[in-house]
Amino acid sequence: MEEKAHKEARKYETEFRQLKEESLQTQDEVTKLRTQVKTLGEENDKLIQHSNSKQKIQYHVKVKQENNALQEDIKILKQASCFHFIFQSELLLTFSLLFRQTLTKHSIAIPDKLLKSHEKENLAHNAGTASTPERELRSSKTQ
Repeated sequence: MEEKAHKEARKYETEFRQLKEESLQTQDEVTKLRTQVKTLGEENDKLIQHSNSKQKIQYHVKVKQENNALQEDIKILKQASCFHFIFQSELLLTFSLLFRQTLTKHSIAIPDKLLKSHEKENLAHNAGTASTPERELRSSKTQ
């Protein structure tokens, strides 16, 4: 029974690490897309000064379409990042509960002082980071 709990805990820990890596990759992609949007905007500013008005209009339409596509990509990536964060939090909570159950089942005592300070750290960490993806998701929906 104990080995089963350890295997399950290792499984959740592995999943947690994988999701964390995916979340970091998603955040990197968002950063790259934002940089690309900024570069296209700067290029657009340079070409606005172009003398041929037909070319200027055609290029402006093209840049606007690319910009809209990139903003849609950013919106999708933000939603994926938010989902990964929530799933990671739930996975960590499950892992913590399994660990606590294993310790309780085998009568391994944890000092209350250590347990309470660890729980406070987790709550503070989750409270500080949980609002960021949620805020981003809300702001992307309003745009």
